[in-house]
Amino acid sequence: MNVIRAQDPETASIWSLVLHSRGIGHTIRFQNDYIEIVVEEDRYREALLEIEAFERENYLWPKRPKTTYELKRVEGIVFVCIVVSSILSLFVSDALRPTLFNIGANQRDAVLHGQWWRPVTALTLHVDPVHLLSNMSLGTIFLILLANMVGPPLAWTLVVSSGVLGNFISIILNHNVGSSVGASTAVFGALGSISGFLFIRAIREKYSFRRPFIYLGAGVALLSFLGVGDETTDRMAHLTGFFVGILLGGLIGVNPESLVGFSKRREFLIYSMLIFIVIVSWVTAINASGKWHVIVDSARYLMSSLW
Repeated sequence: MNVIRAQDPETASIWSLVLHSRGIGHTIRFQNDYIEIVVEEDRYREALLEIEAFERENYLWPKRPKTTYELKRVEGIVFVCIVVSSILSLFVSDALRPTLFNIGANQRDAVLHGQWWRPVTALTLHVDPVHLLSNMSLGTIFLILLANMVGPPLAWTLVVSSGVLGNFISIILNHNVGSSVGASTAVFGALGSISGFLFIRAIREKYSFRRPFIYLGAGVALLSFLGVGDETTDRMAHLTGFFVGILLGGLIGVNPESLVGFSKRREFLIYSMLIFIVIVSWVTAINASGKWHVIVDSARYLMSSLW
C-alpha cells in the first residue's frame, strides 16, 4: 500500500473523484493534520500521474474561498443579547426615561451643534419594554446569522457601526425628525450587512446572474415588512442603517479569505473597544448635561428592581 497525502478534506474529496473516474481503487483515512488516500502499490504510480495531470490542467481554476466563519455555538451570542437586554431595561423605567431621553436621544439640532454622542446613546434607549424586546429578539436572530458568516467580533462591530452611522446619516437627511431612540437602526444594519456580504460573495464565487440580486431583494423585502411600523417609527433611520450595513457587509465580503477567526486577545480588544465607545458616549452625555444624579438614580432603580 502507498499513501498520497491531502492537506484538507476538500482536496482529498476532489482527488478521490479523480481516482474513481479512472477506476483506481483507494481508501481515505483521516489523520490529525491531514488526510491519507491509500492506493494499491501496483497502481500508485498511475494514481500520482492522474492527480498531477488534474492539478496541472486546473491550476488556473479559481479556488473556492473560505467565505464564512464557522460558528460552533450560538449560546454565547444569545447570552450576551440577554445581558444587554437586561441592562437596557434600566433605561425604560418611567422614573428615568425623561431625563435619559433628554440627555441621549438622537436629536438633529443637538448633533449638528456638536453633541456627537447622541447617535450612540440613542441606540441604548427605548420607549417601553415592548420596544426593547422587539428590537432585541429580532436583533438576536440577525446577529446569529451574521456571526455565522463573519464571526462574532466582526458581527458586533458591523451592528454597532451601522447603527451609529445610520443614526447620524438619518438626522442629516431627515429635516423633520424631532428625536429618535432605539436599537432598530443597528438591527436593520445587521440585516443590511447580511445582504451586502452575501451579495459580494455571490459575485466573487461566480454564482448565477440572479443570485446576488436575490440576496439584496430578500433584504429589502424584510426591511419593507419589518421596518415600516406606525407613524412614530423613524423609517429613515431604518433605511439608513440598512444601507450602511450593505456597504459595510459588502466591504467585508470583498476579502472573505481574511475571515479565518481572531485570536482571543484580538477578540477581547474588539469587544472592549465597542463597550468603551458606549461608556464614553454616556459619560460625555451626562457630563455635558451636568445631571450626574442620573447615575445614583439608576443605581437606586436597579437595586429596587432586584430586591
